[in-house]
Amino acid sequence: GGMTFTVKSVSISPVAVRVAYSVDSEAKWSNQSSGKVSKQDEKTSERYFDSVKILVHCTDGHVIDMTNAGGGISPKNGKTECSKGGVFPEILDLKNVASVTVGSITYPVSVK
Repeated sequence: GGMTFTVKSVSISPVAVRVAYSVDSEAKWSNQSSGKVSKQDEKTSERYFDSVKILVHCTDGHVIDMTNAGGGISPKNGKTECSKGGVFPEILDLKNVASVTVGSITYPVSVK
């Protein structure tokens, strides 16, 4: 959507994945007094958070989609800091994890 984001960190363990990234623009919230999420805020959340895919690729071809993981959005100083992560549906042997894709960038996973 015309925005640039910078991945700050990708962490993976046998039970969870976490990604932190910074977006080059500041998310704007409508601050509705009703407590309901406005259509504008839904679009903002989709743009900065929901649309950022996180895929864990296993060596056997199995892909775990963590795109709908939870997290947070913190706008400040013209940027938006985001973190997204969740617990896997199964415990993973990290030797069987090939990579993690965040957005369109794939990061190889190597276990020593």
